[in-house]
Amino acid sequence: MKKHLYIIFICSLLSIGLHLYLSSRSYNLASDKVTDSNICYINSSLNCDNTLNSPFSEFMGIPLSDWGMATNIFITFLALFLLIGWTENISLMWLTLSSFATLSAGSSLVMLGISAFLLQLFCPFCIILYLFSFIIAICAFLSGKQHFSLSSFKKSYLFISGVSLTWIITGVLIHLIFVNTHNVKSTKEIVKLNVMDWMSAPVKQSGETALLTKGPSKQETSIIITEFADFLCSYCRNSYYILKIFKASNPQVRVEYFSFPLDQCKGNSASCALTRATYCAEQQNQGWNMHELIFEQQSKFNFTMGEQKTLEQLKDLSRHFSLDWDRWSECINSPSTLEVQKKQLKAGENMGVEGTPSLFVNGKKIQHKYVTKTLQAIRKHLKKKTNNDL
Repeated sequence: MKKHLYIIFICSLLSIGLHLYLSSRSYNLASDKVTDSNICYINSSLNCDNTLNSPFSEFMGIPLSDWGMATNIFITFLALFLLIGWTENISLMWLTLSSFATLSAGSSLVMLGISAFLLQLFCPFCIILYLFSFIIAICAFLSGKQHFSLSSFKKSYLFISGVSLTWIITGVLIHLIFVNTHNVKSTKEIVKLNVMDWMSAPVKQSGETALLTKGPSKQETSIIITEFADFLCSYCRNSYYILKIFKASNPQVRVEYFSFPLDQCKGNSASCALTRATYCAEQQNQGWNMHELIFEQQSKFNFTMGEQKTLEQLKDLSRHFSLDWDRWSECINSPSTLEVQKKQLKAGENMGVEGTPSLFVNGKKIQHKYVTKTLQAIRKHLKKKTNNDL
């Protein structure tokens, strides 16, 4: 029995640590404070951020990681009380511990199913947490089964109910602590105002073809996100990561990317060279890969001077791409590509873009504050509107 309790204690402690990281990451995502991949990033399908940003990542407006942390805090203390013998009613403690272990394991099964069948995305740390919850549940059953009976449950249901209420309060308190430490107290009101501004904004049309597009066709989706960005704009790098995560978590969304160099392609513009390079890469179905590489390696381009050195740097960094480099180089300075570059700027002017990044949802501009939460709120609004129309 003690061996099982030690396993439960260690697994729950480790789970608290993982939940702590996931919660912190979740609140950073909510406040748009994330600009780099997380430590559990493996690829676009195995990535904690994509899962944390999904529509299924919250319960009662609180991140699931907060509830998981609260659950494992209770399991840790219950296992500790049993280990040191700090209880007069062992059956009551085992029943309570087993109840929390069952709740945790059941929730893990549900979330695993959602990840596999609905999201088709997996969070590596979450998978580890699911494994810990199953181990805790098995150990709790093996050691506590002798205490399971209908009569013992009837005697303890009031205690378990009280502990459950305390668990809910603990989850809410954890949420409030993170809200204060991550300074996201005003998020809800600001997001509400952002959505209201978006709803009342005029619909604009670019009149031009986007440099890059991803997702279903315009006819097959109810939400189209249009971004105007400068490849060398630091704020645009943050926007790039926000949209990357949001798109991965919401595959039904269409994303359109327009390049809008802030220098208007005057002189020997590095940003305009990157625009043409990305367009030519897209002619060989590598545009999004080059777009990602440029933003991930943005600092390396900020110190290059002029078009030629920028293109040499880009080619060196993207050698692993499956590109016909002669065709790519020939495309970059062709008259048709230069015309595409001009049309990108014209598209921004048609939309009234004055700075980057500028984001539009279905042709209506959104405020660039708490973008992640604003996009989620707009997605819910459009989904509800679509359902009502049906």
